[in-house]
Amino acid sequence: MAAERVVVVDNLFMGDDTELAEKIRDPSHVRNYTEEEWRGFFADAGLEVDEVRTFSYPIEFEPWLERTECTGQDAERCRELLAGRITGGDVVLDRIALRGIPGG
Repeated sequence: MAAERVVVVDNLFMGDDTELAEKIRDPSHVRNYTEEEWRGFFADAGLEVDEVRTFSYPIEFEPWLERTECTGQDAERCRELLAGRITGGDVVLDRIALRGIPGG
C-alpha cells in the first residue's frame, strides 16, 4: 500500500502591497500565508513536511485582472502596487509546494 501524503500548492505571502493588490483585484481574497505558517498548518494537522519547493509563477497580468472584472481605478492601483512584479505582460507571483506525510 502506498504511503498517504498531502500536497499543497499556493501563493506565498509576498508583502503588504501584494496583499492589498490581491484584495482590490478580488474582494473575496483573505490573505496568502508564509512558509512558516504553512508548516504550522501541516503540524497542526499531524503532518510532517517532507518536501518544500518555492518557485516564481508568471501569470498574464491583464487576463488576471479581467477574470475578476477588475477595471478602471482599481486596475490602475493594482498595477501601481505590483509594479515591481510586472515584467512584460506578466505578473510574477511567489508560489510554494509542500508535501506532508503523517507523523508530524
